[in-house]
Amino acid sequence: MPGGPFSKLTSTSDMHETKMGNVTIQVVTGDITRETTDIIVNSSNESFSFKSGAKSNPGMIMTQPGNLKCKKILHVVGDSDPVKINKVVKDALQMCVKSSYTSVSFPAIGTGKEVA
Repeated sequence: MPGGPFSKLTSTSDMHETKMGNVTIQVVTGDITRETTDIIVNSSNESFSFKSGAKSNPGMIMTQPGNLKCKKILHVVGDSDPVKINKVVKDALQMCVKSSYTSVSFPAIGTGKEVA
């Protein structure tokens, strides 16, 4: 396949998009709280609390969106280790597929002050 597995590549100053099969991947610079995807991922530290009513899986919890435009917020433990980031992203995507969500927004995981 010419150009490798990516069938389309679009770029603007604040968004880069590519397509792999039937999956569209966009990298966007901006305010994640304005996204309208099914899920918005929130990168937290290991001390985030498991409140009642939150759907939890090991290392992540899913909560209601409050005033955000998404359907749910998925709270994950952020880390600066690339291997752990890879696992967090993979687990989050698997949880989205399992729950029949079709779009998800990720922040820059592992870049904040409170990473493990």
